[in-house]
This record gives sequence, structure tokens and C-alpha cells, in this order.
Amino acid sequence: MSDIPPINGSGNGKLAGWTGLSGLRSSSASAGGPLGDSAADAVEISSLGRMLSSLDQTDEVRTEKVAELRAAIADGSYVTEEKIAITAERLIEALRALAVG
Repeated sequence: MSDIPPINGSGNGKLAGWTGLSGLRSSSASAGGPLGDSAADAVEISSLGRMLSSLDQTDEVRTEKVAELRAAIADGSYVTEEKIAITAERLIEALRALAVG
């Protein structure tokens, strides 16, 4: 039915050298019983993982802030003369710092 020869060439449908899973043991099984003597597992979270996890908690606040800003921009209340003056002053200061440096 198939033109592909068996992998080991013997035609018995088994892989040459395959011993199966009988020789494998989990670390908990070797400690005694199927779950071992102690069924407690431990997980350590790295400092990077904890930091990344804390970032997820701020998503709602940032989403709300972005929505507020978009609404203010859309209705024209975000751009004010005061904000334009502050931005212009900061830009001038930055340009002066570049010219001096």
C-alpha cells in the first residue's frame, strides 16, 4: 500500500533501538508514590517577572488617561494658550542648550 520503506528496514513497524518510556521516571515519582512523599510544588518569580507583572496593573489607568486625552483633543479643549507657551519655552531652552553644547 505504501511505497515508503520502514525506517529500520525490518518491516515490523517499530523503530530500531526504541525502548519506549518504561525506563523514564518523574522526579516526584522517584521520591515515593505517584506524587512523591511531598505533594508541594514551588515556583519562583524573578525580579523581572515581578516588575512586568506590576506593569499589567497600570494598564487600566493608562487606558483611561489616553481616552481622556483623546476626548480633550477631539473637542478642542486640550490645546490651550498656556500649554503652547510652556511648550514653546521648553523648545527654546532645548535649542539654546544645543547651541551652547
